[in-house]
Order: sequence, then structure tokens, then C-alpha cells
Amino acid sequence: MQVYVELAIAENFCMDFTLLACAKFITKNRCSYRRIALGAAVGACFSVIFPLTGIGGAWAAVVKVAFSFALAAISGRFSSFKGYAAFAAAFLGISALAGGALIALFALTGWEYSSGQ
Repeated sequence: MQVYVELAIAENFCMDFTLLACAKFITKNRCSYRRIALGAAVGACFSVIFPLTGIGGAWAAVVKVAFSFALAAISGRFSSFKGYAAFAAAFLGISALAGGALIALFALTGWEYSSGQ
């Protein structure tokens, strides 16, 4: 399988930006789109570099969730821990819903996909 780094970065940036912007709207966070773009850029770089680390299994899930909390911290603007927790929860929840929707779309259309590729 051949992966083009620039396309992977662009795709992940757009997805992260969309998910972070949705978390901003849901939580009514007052962060700027510049901060969201910064978080999306960091997330896109992580998404390209992480598969090269060789971390798998349960540790991969732990690292990805921990990094999602870091993205929330980078992207949002918080006056309290409660605000941060709400933003991070919204980001993780929307991410899970988007992933589930994509799997459902693949199942309904009969497209082949492989987990982790």
C-alpha cells in the first residue's frame, strides 16, 4: 500500500479542524480559528508520524486518547478545568461518532476497508 504524506496530512488536518470546530460550537468555547488550525496541524502531524512508531494494541489506544486530550488543550481557550473537560469530551465524542458513521457508510455501500490502514 502506498501512502502520500501530503495527502495524509491534508486529509487529517481537514478532519481534525472540522472535529475541533464542532467541539468549539457545542461547548460555546471562545477560542479562535487560529488555535483550532494549530491544533489541527499538530494532530495531522501526529497522525502521519504515529504509525511509524510501531506502537500497537492497547497502548496505541492509550496514546491516541491521551493525544486527543492534548489537542483539546492546544485548541481551546479555558478559564477552568470544567471548560477543558467539556471541550475534550465533546471532541472525543464527536470523533467517535464520526468514526462510527464512516464504518456504517462503508458497510452500507459495500466498500472494503481495513482497520489501521
